[in-house]
Amino acid sequence: MRIKINHRINLEIILKLVFLFGFTAFYFITIKENTVSNYVHPRIIPYMCFAIISFLFIALFMVSEIFRIRKKNTQIGRYIIFLLPVLTAFILPPKSIVFSSDKLSNIKSVDRKISKTYEENETDKSTSSEIFSIYSDIIDDKESSIYLEDGKIILNEDNFINWIDELYINSDRYEGNTIELIGFVLKNNEFKQNEFVIARSMMVCCAADTQAIGFLCNYDKASQLEKGSWIKINGEINIIDNDDDRIPLIDIQSIKGVDKPENEFIYPY
Repeated sequence: MRIKINHRINLEIILKLVFLFGFTAFYFITIKENTVSNYVHPRIIPYMCFAIISFLFIALFMVSEIFRIRKKNTQIGRYIIFLLPVLTAFILPPKSIVFSSDKLSNIKSVDRKISKTYEENETDKSTSSEIFSIYSDIIDDKESSIYLEDGKIILNEDNFINWIDELYINSDRYEGNTIELIGFVLKNNEFKQNEFVIARSMMVCCAADTQAIGFLCNYDKASQLEKGSWIKINGEINIIDNDDDRIPLIDIQSIKGVDKPENEFIYPY
Protein backbone atom coordinates (compact mmCIF):
# COMPACT_ATOMS: atom_id res chain seq x y z
CA MET A 1 0.00 0.00 0.00
CA ARG A 2 1.46 3.35 -1.06
CA ILE A 3 0.28 6.78 0.02
CA LYS A 4 1.30 9.88 -1.87
CA ILE A 5 2.49 12.60 0.51
CA ASN A 6 0.97 15.91 -0.50
CA HIS A 7 0.86 17.63 2.90
CA ARG A 8 3.28 19.39 5.17
CA ILE A 9 3.81 16.57 7.67
CA ASN A 10 6.18 13.72 6.92
CA LEU A 11 4.00 10.72 7.72
CA GLU A 12 6.92 8.31 7.61
CA ILE A 13 8.75 10.17 10.38
CA ILE A 14 5.56 10.31 12.45
CA LEU A 15 5.22 6.53 12.21
CA LYS A 16 8.83 5.99 13.23
CA LEU A 17 8.41 8.28 16.23
CA VAL A 18 5.22 6.48 17.31
CA PHE A 19 7.01 3.14 17.34
CA LEU A 20 10.08 4.55 19.07
CA PHE A 21 8.00 6.16 21.81
CA GLY A 22 5.86 3.02 22.04
CA PHE A 23 8.82 0.75 22.77
CA THR A 24 10.35 3.38 25.06
CA ALA A 25 7.13 3.66 27.08
CA PHE A 26 6.82 -0.13 27.34
CA TYR A 27 10.39 -0.55 28.62
CA PHE A 28 9.96 2.32 31.09
CA ILE A 29 6.63 1.05 32.45
CA THR A 30 7.82 -2.53 32.93
CA ILE A 31 10.90 -1.34 34.81
CA LYS A 32 8.97 1.18 36.94
CA GLU A 33 6.22 -1.30 37.87
CA ASN A 34 8.75 -4.11 38.36
CA THR A 35 6.95 -6.39 35.91
CA VAL A 36 10.15 -6.66 33.92
CA SER A 37 11.05 -9.78 35.94
CA ASN A 38 8.27 -11.61 34.09
CA TYR A 39 10.19 -11.15 30.87
CA VAL A 40 13.95 -11.06 31.48
CA HIS A 41 16.73 -11.65 34.01
CA PRO A 42 17.48 -8.56 36.17
CA ARG A 43 20.93 -8.28 34.62
CA ILE A 44 19.19 -7.30 31.35
CA ILE A 45 17.64 -4.18 32.93
CA PRO A 46 20.74 -1.96 32.41
CA TYR A 47 20.60 -2.78 28.70
CA MET A 48 16.92 -1.83 28.63
CA CYS A 49 17.77 1.50 30.29
CA PHE A 50 20.43 2.06 27.64
CA ALA A 51 17.84 1.27 24.95
CA ILE A 52 15.43 3.82 26.45
CA ILE A 53 18.09 6.54 26.34
CA SER A 54 19.09 5.55 22.81
CA PHE A 55 15.49 5.61 21.57
CA LEU A 56 14.97 9.08 23.05
CA PHE A 57 18.13 10.43 21.40
CA ILE A 58 17.11 8.94 18.05
CA ALA A 59 13.63 10.44 18.42
CA LEU A 60 15.13 13.83 19.28
CA PHE A 61 17.13 13.87 16.05
CA MET A 62 14.13 12.72 14.03
CA VAL A 63 11.76 15.42 15.29
CA SER A 64 13.36 18.00 13.00
CA GLU A 65 12.43 15.82 10.02
CA ILE A 66 8.68 15.95 10.68
CA PHE A 67 8.09 18.99 8.46
CA ARG A 68 10.71 18.10 5.87
CA ILE A 69 8.77 16.72 2.93
CA ARG A 70 10.39 14.08 0.77
CA LYS A 71 9.21 13.83 -2.80
CA LYS A 72 8.52 10.12 -2.78
CA ASN A 73 5.80 7.70 -1.85
CA THR A 74 5.64 6.43 1.71
CA GLN A 75 5.34 2.66 2.00
CA ILE A 76 3.06 2.32 5.01
CA GLY A 77 2.88 -1.45 4.73
CA ARG A 78 6.46 -2.05 5.81
CA TYR A 79 5.75 -0.45 9.20
CA ILE A 80 2.83 -2.72 10.03
CA ILE A 81 5.26 -5.38 11.21
CA PHE A 82 6.17 -3.08 14.13
CA LEU A 83 2.54 -2.41 15.01
CA LEU A 84 1.72 -5.86 16.41
CA PRO A 85 4.47 -6.04 19.07
CA VAL A 86 3.73 -2.49 20.25
CA LEU A 87 0.01 -3.18 20.58
CA THR A 88 0.42 -6.57 22.28
CA ALA A 89 2.94 -5.08 24.72
CA PHE A 90 0.26 -2.72 26.06
CA ILE A 91 -2.89 -4.78 25.52
CA LEU A 92 -1.75 -8.10 26.99
CA PRO A 93 -0.98 -7.85 30.73
CA PRO A 94 2.16 -9.53 32.08
CA LYS A 95 1.40 -12.99 33.43
CA SER A 96 3.28 -15.43 35.59
CA ILE A 97 4.47 -18.61 33.93
CA VAL A 98 2.30 -21.60 34.80
CA PHE A 99 3.85 -25.04 34.93
CA SER A 100 0.86 -27.35 34.59
CA SER A 101 2.27 -30.61 33.31
CA ASP A 102 5.96 -30.91 34.05
CA LYS A 103 7.14 -34.47 34.54
CA LEU A 104 9.08 -35.50 37.61
CA SER A 105 12.03 -36.38 35.38
CA ASN A 106 12.21 -32.69 34.35
CA ILE A 107 12.39 -31.38 37.94
CA LYS A 108 16.14 -31.88 38.13
CA SER A 109 19.08 -30.17 39.71
CA VAL A 110 20.63 -27.23 37.92
CA ASP A 111 23.97 -29.01 37.59
CA ARG A 112 22.32 -31.82 35.67
CA LYS A 113 20.48 -29.42 33.39
CA ILE A 114 23.68 -27.52 32.61
CA SER A 115 25.67 -30.72 32.19
CA LYS A 116 23.11 -32.00 29.70
CA THR A 117 23.29 -28.74 27.75
CA TYR A 118 27.07 -29.00 27.78
CA GLU A 119 26.98 -32.50 26.28
CA GLU A 120 24.52 -31.46 23.57
CA ASN A 121 26.77 -28.58 22.53
CA GLU A 122 30.22 -30.11 22.99
CA THR A 123 30.89 -29.88 19.24
CA ASP A 124 30.56 -26.10 19.48
CA LYS A 125 33.71 -25.02 21.31
CA SER A 126 32.63 -21.44 21.97
CA THR A 127 29.24 -22.47 23.34
CA SER A 128 30.76 -25.25 25.41
CA SER A 129 33.34 -22.90 26.89
CA GLU A 130 30.64 -20.42 27.92
CA ILE A 131 28.47 -23.12 29.50
CA PHE A 132 31.45 -24.59 31.34
CA SER A 133 32.27 -21.13 32.71
CA ILE A 134 28.69 -20.73 33.99
CA TYR A 135 28.82 -24.21 35.52
CA SER A 136 32.12 -23.41 37.26
CA ASP A 137 30.76 -20.16 38.69
CA ILE A 138 27.80 -22.01 40.19
CA ILE A 139 30.05 -24.65 41.75
CA ASP A 140 32.41 -22.02 43.21
CA ASP A 141 29.45 -20.26 44.83
CA LYS A 142 28.12 -23.31 46.64
CA GLU A 143 30.39 -23.62 49.64
CA SER A 144 29.59 -20.12 50.87
CA SER A 145 25.80 -20.55 50.66
CA ILE A 146 25.02 -24.12 51.78
CA TYR A 147 25.20 -24.80 55.49
CA LEU A 148 22.95 -26.22 58.20
CA GLU A 149 21.24 -23.89 60.66
CA ASP A 150 21.01 -25.79 63.96
CA GLY A 151 20.97 -29.02 61.98
CA LYS A 152 18.22 -27.76 59.66
CA ILE A 153 18.35 -27.00 55.93
CA ILE A 154 16.65 -23.66 55.21
CA LEU A 155 16.22 -22.64 51.58
CA ASN A 156 15.71 -19.05 50.44
CA GLU A 157 16.06 -17.08 47.20
CA ASP A 158 19.82 -16.74 47.63
CA ASN A 159 20.72 -20.37 48.26
CA PHE A 160 17.83 -22.28 46.68
CA ILE A 161 19.68 -23.34 43.55
CA ASN A 162 22.89 -24.30 45.34
CA TRP A 163 20.99 -26.34 47.91
CA ILE A 164 18.86 -28.12 45.33
CA ASP A 165 22.01 -29.14 43.46
CA GLU A 166 23.66 -30.36 46.65
CA LEU A 167 20.61 -32.37 47.70
CA TYR A 168 20.21 -34.03 44.31
CA ILE A 169 23.90 -34.81 43.85
CA ASN A 170 24.73 -35.81 47.44
CA SER A 171 21.25 -36.89 48.52
CA ASP A 172 22.37 -39.79 50.74
CA ARG A 173 24.43 -37.40 52.85
CA TYR A 174 21.34 -35.48 53.98
CA GLU A 175 18.86 -38.31 54.51
CA GLY A 176 17.02 -37.74 57.77
CA ASN A 177 17.72 -33.99 57.92
CA THR A 178 14.84 -31.56 58.33
CA ILE A 179 14.25 -28.95 55.63
CA GLU A 180 12.27 -25.72 55.29
CA LEU A 181 11.42 -23.89 52.08
CA ILE A 182 8.84 -21.82 50.24
CA GLY A 183 7.58 -22.63 46.76
CA PHE A 184 4.52 -23.22 44.60
CA VAL A 185 2.57 -26.45 44.23
CA LEU A 186 3.23 -28.39 41.04
CA LYS A 187 1.13 -31.44 40.22
CA ASN A 188 1.01 -33.98 37.42
CA ASN A 189 -0.92 -37.14 36.59
CA GLU A 190 2.40 -38.95 36.94
CA PHE A 191 2.36 -38.32 40.70
CA LYS A 192 0.58 -40.45 43.25
CA GLN A 193 -2.43 -39.04 45.10
CA ASN A 194 -0.27 -38.16 48.11
CA GLU A 195 2.54 -36.58 46.05
CA PHE A 196 3.28 -33.13 44.67
CA VAL A 197 6.34 -31.05 43.85
CA ILE A 198 7.23 -27.88 45.71
CA ALA A 199 8.99 -25.82 43.06
CA ARG A 200 10.46 -22.47 42.09
CA SER A 201 10.77 -20.94 38.63
CA MET A 202 14.39 -20.69 37.50
CA MET A 203 15.26 -18.13 34.83
CA VAL A 204 18.66 -18.14 33.12
CA CYS A 205 18.11 -15.30 30.65
CA CYS A 206 14.46 -14.67 29.81
CA ALA A 207 10.96 -16.11 30.11
CA ALA A 208 11.56 -18.44 27.17
CA ASP A 209 14.13 -20.51 29.12
CA THR A 210 12.27 -20.54 32.45
CA GLN A 211 11.84 -23.97 34.01
CA ALA A 212 10.61 -25.39 37.29
CA ILE A 213 13.02 -26.96 39.77
CA GLY A 214 12.11 -28.41 43.12
CA PHE A 215 11.50 -31.44 45.31
CA LEU A 216 8.99 -34.26 45.31
CA CYS A 217 6.92 -34.21 48.51
CA ASN A 218 4.87 -36.80 50.33
CA TYR A 219 1.77 -35.40 52.05
CA ASP A 220 -1.43 -37.24 52.97
CA LYS A 221 -3.56 -34.19 52.07
CA ALA A 222 -1.79 -33.41 48.79
CA SER A 223 -5.07 -33.69 46.88
CA GLN A 224 -6.37 -30.66 48.80
CA LEU A 225 -3.53 -28.41 47.64
CA GLU A 226 -4.34 -26.10 44.75
CA LYS A 227 -2.00 -26.13 41.75
CA GLY A 228 0.13 -23.01 41.64
CA SER A 229 -0.62 -22.02 45.25
CA TRP A 230 2.33 -20.82 47.34
CA ILE A 231 3.18 -22.72 50.51
CA LYS A 232 5.84 -22.98 53.20
CA ILE A 233 6.76 -26.49 54.28
CA ASN A 234 8.82 -28.21 56.93
CA GLY A 235 9.70 -31.84 56.48
CA GLU A 236 12.21 -34.66 56.66
CA ILE A 237 14.40 -35.69 53.75
CA ASN A 238 14.18 -39.31 52.62
CA ILE A 239 15.72 -40.89 49.54
CA ILE A 240 13.80 -42.87 46.91
CA ASP A 241 14.64 -44.52 43.60
CA ASN A 242 13.30 -42.81 40.48
CA ASP A 243 14.19 -44.47 37.18
CA ASP A 244 17.99 -44.79 37.38
CA ASP A 245 18.43 -42.03 39.96
CA ARG A 246 18.16 -41.71 43.71
CA ILE A 247 16.34 -38.50 44.50
CA PRO A 248 15.30 -36.67 47.68
CA LEU A 249 11.70 -36.95 48.85
CA ILE A 250 10.37 -34.60 51.52
CA ASP A 251 7.97 -36.14 54.02
CA ILE A 252 5.85 -33.17 55.06
CA GLN A 253 5.65 -32.43 58.79
CA SER A 254 3.97 -29.02 58.59
CA ILE A 255 2.58 -26.87 55.82
CA LYS A 256 0.96 -23.44 55.53
CA GLY A 257 -0.11 -21.07 52.80
CA VAL A 258 1.96 -17.95 52.10
CA ASP A 259 1.79 -14.97 49.75
CA LYS A 260 3.57 -15.18 46.43
CA PRO A 261 7.00 -13.49 46.64
CA GLU A 262 7.40 -10.11 44.98
CA ASN A 263 9.82 -11.79 42.60
CA GLU A 264 8.85 -15.41 42.05
CA PHE A 265 11.95 -16.25 40.02
CA ILE A 266 15.34 -17.51 41.13
CA TYR A 267 18.53 -17.23 39.10
CA PRO A 268 21.54 -19.56 38.74
CA TYR A 269 23.89 -16.57 38.36
